[in-house]
Amino acid sequence: MTLLTPLAVLLSFGGAVPAHGAQGAATLPFQVTSVWDGDTSYPAVVTIEGGDLVAKGGGVTVRLKVEAEPSQGAPAWRISVTPPSATGISLRRAGEGHAVRFLPPNGGQAAPGAGLAPGAEPMVSARIAQSTVNHAFSYLSDALLFPEDDVLFHFSGADVKVYGDSPSAGVRVTFSEFRPTLTVREYKAPPLRDARLPNRIQSLLPEAEDAPAAQTAAAVRAWSGSPPPTEQPAGELRAALGRVGPLRPVLGEALRPVGDPRLSSVPNVLVTHVKPRAGRPYAVVTVLNYGHTPITERFSFGDLGLNPALQYNLFEFWTGGCLGAAAGSLALPVPPGGSRTLIITRHEQRPSVIGDSASLLGPEGGGVVSQWDAASRTLSVSLVKTLDDALSVFVTPYGEGVRFTGPSVSASGGSAIAHSGRGYVRVEVSAPKGREVQFSITFKEVTTPEPPAKPQVVAGAASPWSVHIETERAPDSEVAGWYLFRNDWLIGYTADSLLPDLDVDPGVPYSYTIVAVNFDGQLSSVETFPARTPMPSDLVLTRLPIHEWRLEQGRPLINRMPNGEFARLGGSEAPSLILIGAGAVRYKVSRAFEQLSGTVGIEDSAGDKGDVVFSLLADGEEIWSSGPLKAGERVAFSVEIGDVYFLDLVVRDAGGGEEGDVAVWFNPQLKAKPRQ
Repeated sequence: MTLLTPLAVLLSFGGAVPAHGAQGAATLPFQVTSVWDGDTSYPAVVTIEGGDLVAKGGGVTVRLKVEAEPSQGAPAWRISVTPPSATGISLRRAGEGHAVRFLPPNGGQAAPGAGLAPGAEPMVSARIAQSTVNHAFSYLSDALLFPEDDVLFHFSGADVKVYGDSPSAGVRVTFSEFRPTLTVREYKAPPLRDARLPNRIQSLLPEAEDAPAAQTAAAVRAWSGSPPPTEQPAGELRAALGRVGPLRPVLGEALRPVGDPRLSSVPNVLVTHVKPRAGRPYAVVTVLNYGHTPITERFSFGDLGLNPALQYNLFEFWTGGCLGAAAGSLALPVPPGGSRTLIITRHEQRPSVIGDSASLLGPEGGGVVSQWDAASRTLSVSLVKTLDDALSVFVTPYGEGVRFTGPSVSASGGSAIAHSGRGYVRVEVSAPKGREVQFSITFKEVTTPEPPAKPQVVAGAASPWSVHIETERAPDSEVAGWYLFRNDWLIGYTADSLLPDLDVDPGVPYSYTIVAVNFDGQLSSVETFPARTPMPSDLVLTRLPIHEWRLEQGRPLINRMPNGEFARLGGSEAPSLILIGAGAVRYKVSRAFEQLSGTVGIEDSAGDKGDVVFSLLADGEEIWSSGPLKAGERVAFSVEIGDVYFLDLVVRDAGGGEEGDVAVWFNPQLKAKPRQ
């Protein structure tokens, strides 16, 4: 695209009206269809006045200036509201569009050094990746993808809500005094079935030889829309895939352009946004733990692309358990090398389907459609049986402050039996595979449960970096979970009786507050308790949990090589951090230590694959470098780290190297600060 002068790129939305005095005119492939007054929209009449684009409707006038946006290769436009004011417009484009989250090449900035150059920030945040089914909307969406046209438009600047749909798709744009400009960039659409990311994730997971590993593999397959294995899977993986029925197609993964260096950042929260044929959109979230120690993954519902102001039902797919309803944020403990998959649906404040046993993509994946009749207190459900075995449909019998009781079920096309569980009614449906079944569950009455009792808590610092909090829950209790606060800040809602708080620092006193919540949403009185973490003693760095990592290949290894043998440097064995290929590992040392010492070099058995450089970064600033090292060369180091909070151990290729350099941080010892 030829970049024209600002006057020559005044845009007519839909009419291709040339700009006054322009030798040529560009046209933005969107149309102003409406203007907004608060939350009310009015159809727009668009004209060009004095070189500006003017949209009018419902007594609202929005004046826009449209200019070419300088960019490197990608066509781009800048749309500014003049004068700056709080106002809104809707832009639409004909065609089948999908709302997606897009990572533009290098984030529109210079690429992080391919070899992690000195001073470069080695960690790139890519914790959450999303995919979409149908034309799902997500608060994470920042782009519109039109597959038929092989084009993608990325929006930045002013606040936007991106809506995928057919026969047209678009965005609602809200301008403000502080964000008066919208930038639109056009990209050639990246591959929709680029399997690099799911393949990278699968390579970091354990073999699917037991149930948890097989369930993790099946969850990643569902998130990425991967086709069934060409070969018949064996054992536990076959059993796991047999539970989920046919997988619905998923749009892309996290849409990443070819060559994006951020592929080396592997997300551990995978979100699929689903727009069902009938009913409200929802999300399916799989949280992965690639490490060998427990983690507690915390995220707000806004982080997941959901409306942070609403309350959501939480259903755990593999265990078939209801975790209650929550708002705000979630704290989810994940075991070492494990995963958890939640289906997160809007809390309807009345009985509704929260999940089934046949689809990792939730009710939409199983074709479950439901309708509530408040007058008769009846939930009518239709579905197509996708499994040979009996199918379970899980229904929450709770509203806001009430519980619907006495369920009875009638069915056609098959049989249905109701079973009561913790926080749900499970309807077991039997019918031949492929048959459409309808059933109705009628509740006889509505009751008001008692509020939950004040929580009984046992808490204490398990280490300088963790506080363990354990709550008591009676077997017949209506308690669904707890809201936990640290120093009056919400950590999140949790349904787990044992919650490790892994986001604390050594030698710090903390005050915790916990509130129990019933399945019907009623809260208990508040319980407050203290906990103080101890200061650490001298220890080996590898005994700390890895806070974050980014590697070209695999994941960080502790002590042992991929073949299971201990790493050796100069013929000796010692505790070691092993990185295969360039990359970085971040530890949270929390200013609790005064010195790090050890030795670096290429592992004895790795051979001569070229030079590598080891370096230490203190809160992003380089404080030590080994210089280029060849195979057989070793460098000892001792570095002061008294004021360091995050310590990054970085390895980069110094030239002439091959893929697969095996770099070893050998016997890295932390010297603790003197105790006060």
